[in-house]
Amino acid sequence: MMKNLNPNLNPANLINEGEVKKILYLPGAPRNYRLDLSKGYLNLNGVTPITKPKQEFQVIPIAIRTIQADLFKQGFKKWCELYFLNEASQVCCFMFHEFSLDNFREQFKALYYDEISPLDARWKIGFEEKVTNDAERNKYFIATFSYEMLNADDVAIQAELVAQIKNQSTYIFRADTAEHPSTYTIGYSNPQEPTDQDLKLEAKKHRQVLQEAFPIPKKKEPRTVKAIA
Repeated sequence: MMKNLNPNLNPANLINEGEVKKILYLPGAPRNYRLDLSKGYLNLNGVTPITKPKQEFQVIPIAIRTIQADLFKQGFKKWCELYFLNEASQVCCFMFHEFSLDNFREQFKALYYDEISPLDARWKIGFEEKVTNDAERNKYFIATFSYEMLNADDVAIQAELVAQIKNQSTYIFRADTAEHPSTYTIGYSNPQEPTDQDLKLEAKKHRQVLQEAFPIPKKKEPRTVKAIA
């Protein structure tokens, strides 16, 4: 894996002297990681390798979303967006679909029925090699998933990290897929699908802007006139 571009696996590494490090996130445009299932590895922007082929890696999600859409000229499919922080304190996202999403759902079921958040887990992602059924017999991969729960301290730190992102930008989303209705979300929202918490946060930010632009003058203390002795 490449230094600093790896998914961050230790939440405490993004805390410096008790304060959350500056998190970089251009709203609607997280760093674009790609789970390349034609070759079985994770990369950045479809170019820079993050893992070696067939190498397992781990990630701690800060948001998860599923949609059904025709994306990237691949036809209508079920997709999952997984958002995370890398070691450079940058908000990132990769996507996967169909059989890989089915594998994720199988692991997700136990957490769902135990009412445990999938964001409170460290997920291990592997690559299962397959071969096409046609005459060419081309190799491809399906992502596999397993998880281990974070400890209470890591869960608390992750909550602090997400709170900073929300305070800065309110929404964690990809603008290029936001037009498609979500079928499931946790930690995710966008301006077209705001949560009640988002609306309250936006209203609070709006009030702060107004107060800075038009400060309310302080009340003057009433003057007291001394009587003439």
